[in-house]
Amino acid sequence: MRAVLGLLLVVIAGVAAPWGMPQTAVCSVDPSTGTFGTGVFVGFSEDCNSSTQPVDDDGSYGDDAPYYGCDPATDPRECAFQRWVDREPYDDTVPTDPVVITVRDVAQFQPSTSELIVEPNGWGIVNRPVNVFTDAEAHTSTGTVLGRPVTISWQPVSFTVDYGDGTVTSHTAPGHAWADGQPWAQTETSHVYTESGDYVVSASVEYSAVVHVGGTQVPVLGTVTIDTGDAAVSIYWVKTRLVRGDCIEFPLDPGCDAP
Repeated sequence: MRAVLGLLLVVIAGVAAPWGMPQTAVCSVDPSTGTFGTGVFVGFSEDCNSSTQPVDDDGSYGDDAPYYGCDPATDPRECAFQRWVDREPYDDTVPTDPVVITVRDVAQFQPSTSELIVEPNGWGIVNRPVNVFTDAEAHTSTGTVLGRPVTISWQPVSFTVDYGDGTVTSHTAPGHAWADGQPWAQTETSHVYTESGDYVVSASVEYSAVVHVGGTQVPVLGTVTIDTGDAAVSIYWVKTRLVRGDCIEFPLDPGCDAP
């Protein structure tokens, strides 16, 4: 009887973990760099190979190595991100800080292209403000980042305009249209041309981004810059004369085109 009990104890002691229990956390990766180091991955087996990557007992990546279909050996950041999204509040094996998301991770997305607008309608007067602005605004797009469906919020943070006369300026806002009854007013993004001629105006809008996933928000490291279309503007000299009335009543007065 003692021999039987001894054999039973040996068999139980040889089991790696009770049935249905997860295996011990033994391998990890740095969430900000994607390199193996300190604390993200829960180990998928009892051993790690020489590069400290999760492996099965036989030294290979088996069925229990991937997480949500990603392999920590080939997709460390994707696996780290998915584990962070699905973390439980009491799970201290997963860092509370999110995996760093960069503009490269959202490269398949693009903010909406904005229109470049010139007031008045494509023309202006020498030494008077010409209003230049875009209709860029905050908006969202949806897709997949690091294996998870997400919503991305885009926020315009900078507006750079080349007025075509050698002047290039940057602003923190995309500008706005003239208020009713206030044409030729100076605005944050208007420009005064000192020479007549035809010019081509171009602009770009810089956006910051935030990824919304799993009920939380993760700021994207870096910004995305989108060019607007070009806009042509013609600048004219204007001479004023004091006249008695309009050219219909006084066709021979200065400024009228009567023969």
